[in-house]
Amino acid sequence: MALIFAAAAPLDADTTAEQEKKIADVERQCREKLAAYSKEGENPEAAKAKAGIKREEDRLAKLKSATVGKTKPKGRDIRGSSEGMIEYKDGTFWFDTRERQARHIETSVDHLTTERARLARILVAPELRGKLEVGSFGTFVYPIKITQVIDEKNLIGKAMWFGEPTRPDGPSPQHWQSVWVSGVNTEKLVDDGTVKLEGIWFVCGTKKYETQLGGTRTVLELRPLKLDDAKGEKK
Repeated sequence: MALIFAAAAPLDADTTAEQEKKIADVERQCREKLAAYSKEGENPEAAKAKAGIKREEDRLAKLKSATVGKTKPKGRDIRGSSEGMIEYKDGTFWFDTRERQARHIETSVDHLTTERARLARILVAPELRGKLEVGSFGTFVYPIKITQVIDEKNLIGKAMWFGEPTRPDGPSPQHWQSVWVSGVNTEKLVDDGTVKLEGIWFVCGTKKYETQLGGTRTVLELRPLKLDDAKGEKK
């Protein structure tokens, strides 16, 4: 059964003020960490992304200069092949037709565009790929699965994250984590849909709410991290 919001637990003014103070402290700490993350030379994920882009740029150049025609080059060691295409260990390629070569070039260009956009994001903030906890901050790679839209600015959903592989060459296990998302425009969102959270978000604390059956649940609460610039100054 879906978890349906009934009413938030009533809070007196002092309790509300205390909670908002804690949230403000978490937000300040996240801005300070973000400012440190954004400094040049302190971003290992950006270095990895730049290296990946360089490899793809080199590959694209080799695709464009590939041998095309019915006659395959001789005397080269093959790294891999697919229908109408051979990749050699020296990094060169052979294609049977110009059309097939063009399709591979188009795919490489699309991949480069995606990776360059990702680099632009992670130069500003880390990606939220792991399990969330209070104080986590960054940009979401994967959409949030919506459990229920609460009102025009709040929803309950599930965030996806990946654990460590159980073996070196194995896949990373997929997990889902329940979250309360505050400060999101829900005008065009629906229950059981998805939403891509744009910008930088942080886990400000926990949120308790009532379910349809009259019980309560406590989940992590997400809020947008309000910034003027990458230095982390508050608006």
